[in-house]
Amino acid sequence: MGEDARELVSRYTDLLLAVVKGKPDLQPCLKHCLECGIIFPTHFRNAGRHDLCCPFGCRQERRKKRSSQRSLAYYQDEKGRKLQAMKNNKYRQKKELGTGKRSETKASLVSAAPISASEYDEKMVEHVRMATSIFEGRKVSRQEVLEMLAAEKKRQHSIGEGEKVDYGVRDLNENTS
Repeated sequence: MGEDARELVSRYTDLLLAVVKGKPDLQPCLKHCLECGIIFPTHFRNAGRHDLCCPFGCRQERRKKRSSQRSLAYYQDEKGRKLQAMKNNKYRQKKELGTGKRSETKASLVSAAPISASEYDEKMVEHVRMATSIFEGRKVSRQEVLEMLAAEKKRQHSIGEGEKVDYGVRDLNENTS
């Protein structure tokens, strides 16, 4: 992890702990990711769990890893090997007959579709909605989160000449010196 990423994680953790500090009933909802160790908020129903991964990529990676482990275990037993042999034979027959359909690649589909600035990762939007609902003590709608993200995006400054100062990081550095 680079120095900039460490600073962002540190800043994120400090802000998260500051939000929860005044709300002791939310402290059980803070969990450490099994993969990267970052602290993240989770729903009340997961407060007793210790096997969670963060929604910043680790959860998806762990899901893929577990899926691969299940597939490997299945195809190593007799039933799985027979099923795989049947699938392979079916594929070979289609290929020999020339009836196999060729689908568009994912990259060509993505490049064909215009990318809108208002599109966000749905899982991340849902996580922000859930965390905001917990912190504010009310139900926050998906639309509110999207409006909040769009407003935040409008506030961002464009990249210009010279070095920009991240005032939050500067303040943290001044306080630690």
